[in-house]
Amino acid sequence: MVHSHLEIEQKFDVTPAFVMPPLDAALRAPTSDETVVVEHEAIYFDTEDLRLAQRGITLRRRGGGDDQGWHLKLPVAADERMEFGEPFTDELSVPEPLSRLVAATTRGAPLTPVARLRNRRTAHRLSDDAGHVLLEVADDAVTGETFGEPARNSSWRELEIELVEGEREQLARLSKVLGKAGATPSASASKLARTIGITGRSAEPDLTGRKVTAGAVLLAYLRQYQSALLANDPAVRLDRPDAVHQMRVASRRLRSALRTFAPLFTGESHRELEQGLARLARVLGAERDAEVLLERMRSSLDALPAELVLGSVRHDVEAWLGDTYFTAKREARDYLDSHEYLALLDQLEAFLVDPPLSGLAAKPARREITTRVNKTVAKVRRQGRRALATAPGASRDAALHRVRRLAKLSRYIADVHALHEPKPATRLSKQMARVQEVLGDRHDGAVMAGVLRDFAARTGATGGNGFTYGLLLAHEEARGAGTERQFARQLKRLRPMPR
Repeated sequence: MVHSHLEIEQKFDVTPAFVMPPLDAALRAPTSDETVVVEHEAIYFDTEDLRLAQRGITLRRRGGGDDQGWHLKLPVAADERMEFGEPFTDELSVPEPLSRLVAATTRGAPLTPVARLRNRRTAHRLSDDAGHVLLEVADDAVTGETFGEPARNSSWRELEIELVEGEREQLARLSKVLGKAGATPSASASKLARTIGITGRSAEPDLTGRKVTAGAVLLAYLRQYQSALLANDPAVRLDRPDAVHQMRVASRRLRSALRTFAPLFTGESHRELEQGLARLARVLGAERDAEVLLERMRSSLDALPAELVLGSVRHDVEAWLGDTYFTAKREARDYLDSHEYLALLDQLEAFLVDPPLSGLAAKPARREITTRVNKTVAKVRRQGRRALATAPGASRDAALHRVRRLAKLSRYIADVHALHEPKPATRLSKQMARVQEVLGDRHDGAVMAGVLRDFAARTGATGGNGFTYGLLLAHEEARGAGTERQFARQLKRLRPMPR
């Protein structure tokens, strides 16, 4: 089983003549400074076109020190990376558990050695009175060589502060101390990036102002959620909490943007891409929906007094819904390992590298995007009133579900516009998120009501007691009526964006 931990660190460039300042006094607490010197040699792996490095991912086999082995580091946030490890091997063959975690980025391209780094590390371990290591400051003398043609050699000195058991405030304080001593934030995200000449992420484009085009805003949004899709892929494979939901959201946002802004593209490639993303969302959705239903059922049963949970209800719920959930989960993982999924990611990459923009994409962002936002707002208001006027039953459930999907679409489009005009778009996005949340609860309740009726029928057919299912059904119906009243109030407050 691959092991992992969250790495929180800051990197600094220093000159060879840099003098390390006193470190323990910077923490404003009784600390001790233990110094350890160790030498590492690491071979880094990537595709020929450096796909991992371009996304801030590093994969290495390190020898020497107390953490020798295979290490994969995936970016999480600024100064944060999730590190995964496998035991050291003599063979230069990436362990399969690690190669699977980057499959969405490599997409079948072989992982081969791209660089070797040698590092003489002087580590200052700052510990409290109880012996807990709070932070570690690593003073690294690095030499690097690339394996490409032509080969490159380089050497430098850098510092790393890693948060171990300390507080972020202590990390920030120590960073200031090093800064005053002459250390500057590193221009490279990793030692590998510096060795191969990647100096950092490109600056984000300025999407404000009247001259910004609709195409520029839309492409920035699509690239944002392409990154989110790729970032959540390994988390789904590792069964991280909420990962399936976040990956499903990324695929839906991409699909919604391509469909809503179809006039900004030429040809049919955006439609083909939309269909592939819809397939991905359905696969992930089956697992997510089963998970939500199982959690809702468990929560509802837990809320009942024990004497009202009769017979084998808990066992039956776990058996029936658990089987659905694990079947959907297995199918989702199989899909992530399929050629179809990897081809979809290739298609998305190619589309964003050379987007087939139409003449409308050159129009001002405010006019083109606001128009589409306000069209969906009007639809939500109009169809919402119709849904509330529909007689209770399956037709009403379906109508409210359609409004929920419209609200979600409106929110996604508002989030596109938020890259250009944050204030009004964010306000509308928050309104639509509340509508989506209320109607989402209403939809989940309607689905659960149907399941409860089915479970009651199954139980009755075998001579069991369906009382508990009937009680839960009554609770769901009362809860649904409450969410409808909330939605009616929210509907009155919805307003289009100013043009």
